[in-house]
Amino acid sequence: MQHHFFTLESGLRLHYTTFGDPSQQAVFCVHGLTRNARDFDALAQLLSSDFYVVCLDVVGRGESDWAKGAQDYNVLNYAQQCTSLLGFLGLTPETKRAPHWVGTSMGGLIALTLQHIQAGAFQKLVLNDVGPVIETQALQRIAQYIGAVPHFASRALAQDYAQVIFASFGAKTPAQWAALTDHYYLDNLDGSVRMHYDPQIAAATKAAVSSMNTQALMASESILWASLKSLHAPCLALRGAQSDLLSAATLLAMQAANPRVQALTVPDCGHAPHLLDAFQTQAVKDFLL
Repeated sequence: MQHHFFTLESGLRLHYTTFGDPSQQAVFCVHGLTRNARDFDALAQLLSSDFYVVCLDVVGRGESDWAKGAQDYNVLNYAQQCTSLLGFLGLTPETKRAPHWVGTSMGGLIALTLQHIQAGAFQKLVLNDVGPVIETQALQRIAQYIGAVPHFASRALAQDYAQVIFASFGAKTPAQWAALTDHYYLDNLDGSVRMHYDPQIAAATKAAVSSMNTQALMASESILWASLKSLHAPCLALRGAQSDLLSAATLLAMQAANPRVQALTVPDCGHAPHLLDAFQTQAVKDFLL
């Protein structure tokens, strides 16, 4: 694994990790709302024998810079920033090196938004537990925990808390929980720890949820549905069997809307499958190959 930084025109730096040979077909991995690039370590290591894997810290998360204001944390901005990074890396339709895309939750919404802006930006798409319809109860659940306890007296307490709020990820072994929690926190000088994302993301998320109305929600959904229907790339849609964000009905509707959508339900987890065990990672690799 190698670490890199890319500076946007705004001056913000994006951090990303890479695995494998840069001459190989690329896979671009984008994480969920409060997560970071390290979520894809296990998947990237598996894929690196056949692909060049790029895993992004979306602005405000991980080692990337924080945005200037909460209003800058939105999916359209993220899609434009991904476009800039992919252009810098030469992974574009124009260079005939458009990458495959693996997007967990928010990372999948960014992909569908990018499809609306620039069709053909990726060759294959993996949507990890996300689709054009975001269930309201899931948004409300996320808004309740995000940023609720920004600091902890010790890493042990922080990891205990993470096992509560991320129980739906379906992690079972100590190694899986370590992978989900070790890079989710930063150590303070006094021995306490804090979340590895900008607290303004919590403010932006809660404001968006509290101001939601039917008209605004449907407008957003209509763009995402249009993107999915126009998608010419093969798509693998993963769904946690107990997911409260991507319903079984929405998954069926996605397949009806576009015959290129393949569906895989991951047992014993909700939102979102952690992409750490062999069943999940091998399914993604087989699809991309």
